[in-house]
Amino acid sequence: QPKEDLLRLTYTTTTGSSYLGRQIDKNDRTESFQEIFAVGQRRTKYMGVSLRLAPLLDRSSCNYTTDFAKKPLGDNIQNSHMAKVFKNGAGPSKNLPNLPAGQSTYGEE
Repeated sequence: QPKEDLLRLTYTTTTGSSYLGRQIDKNDRTESFQEIFAVGQRRTKYMGVSLRLAPLLDRSSCNYTTDFAKKPLGDNIQNSHMAKVFKNGAGPSKNLPNLPAGQSTYGEE
């Protein structure tokens, strides 16, 4: 009898009397939200994972290609010819025109 009195005097909840300890049937169970929200990201009961096919990257997919475009070959022939011409001194003429020797107005001030 004292154990029953002690149980009545202490704090109790209704969970102890209402919880039967049986498992819920499959039809009564709620659905996992991960099955709904993860559709397409992982294999769920509604849909599997779709195969991701992304195009491969090549040279045209970078901004570098537009900034530094390919140059045509054969430019080195012209550059070597111009280097020979400038090395031999056949560049622009070095003869200066004969100017009359005069005095500047700078010295008068």
